[in-house]
Amino acid sequence: MDILTEVEHGHHPTLETTRSVLQRLEEDIIDALMFRAQFKRNLNLYEPSPEGGLSLFDRFMVDQETMHAKYGRFRSPDYEPFTDPTNLPEPIIPPQDYGDFLKPHKLTITNDIKSLYFEYILPQLAAPGSDQNFGETVHADAVLLALFSRRCMTGKFVAEVKLRMQPDEFWPLIEAGDEDGLMELLTKKDVEKKVMVRTFGKGLVRGKVLNGVFDSKVTDENGHCRWAVDLTEPFNIQIDPRDDHRMLNPEAVETVFTNLITLTKKVEVEYLMTRDRSDMKVTE
Repeated sequence: MDILTEVEHGHHPTLETTRSVLQRLEEDIIDALMFRAQFKRNLNLYEPSPEGGLSLFDRFMVDQETMHAKYGRFRSPDYEPFTDPTNLPEPIIPPQDYGDFLKPHKLTITNDIKSLYFEYILPQLAAPGSDQNFGETVHADAVLLALFSRRCMTGKFVAEVKLRMQPDEFWPLIEAGDEDGLMELLTKKDVEKKVMVRTFGKGLVRGKVLNGVFDSKVTDENGHCRWAVDLTEPFNIQIDPRDDHRMLNPEAVETVFTNLITLTKKVEVEYLMTRDRSDMKVTE
C-alpha cells in the first residue's frame, strides 16, 4: 500500500511506507535519466521564441500540465505543477479525499528543481549539440522534472511521520523557529549514505551495455532462452566506472540524488515550520 492509498483509507503512513515510496521513485528516476541521456542537450529548446514568448520546452510544460490539471493530478499532495497554478484549469473530475494527515501548507520547490536540472544535471547527462529529436527531448525533460518534484514533495509525509514519532524533539525546535536544528534532527547520514551507494550502483549497472554477458547462462545448447535460470550461479559481471561505453553517466546519477536528498530535507523543514501544535491530533 502506498502513501496516498493509506491516507485515503484513513490510515497513517509510516516511515517504512515513505521509504518504500522513495525507493520505488529511485527506479523511475534512473529509468527516466537513461531515456533522456539518449538525446543530445538540444539547448535551443529552452530559449525564448524570437517574439519573446515561451520556449518550446515551456510551451510543452504548459500544454501537458493543463491536461493534467483538468484530470486532477495537482490535487494530489505529492504533485506540484511547474506552471503557475493560476493559469491552470479547474479539474473536471470529483476530488479525492486525502484525509487530514498533512496539514494545510503552501510549499513550492519547482524553481529549485529547474535550476538543479538545467544547470547541473543536464550537462552531465546529455551530450552537447543538437540531434533534432525535439519532441522526445522535451517529453523526457518533463518526465524527469515531475519525478524530481514528486520525490521532494514526499518529504512532507516523511516530516509529518517523524513529527508524530518524536514530538518531544521536534516541537521545541518548531516553536523556536530553529530551522538549522530541524535540519540536523532530520539528517540521518547513515541512511543517506545507503541511498547514495544504492543509487550509484544502480546507475553503474543500468547504464552498462551487457551484450553477451548472460548468453551462456540463460540459453541452452540450441541458443534458446532457458526460462529456469539458476540464480544461485554467479554471473560475475565486471563493472568499470570509467567505462566510456555506457548509456548513463553514473556521476549524473550521483549529482541527482545528492541534490534531491538536500531538496527533500528542505521541503521537510519548510513543512514543519508551518505546523502548529494546536493542529496536532492525539494519535492512537
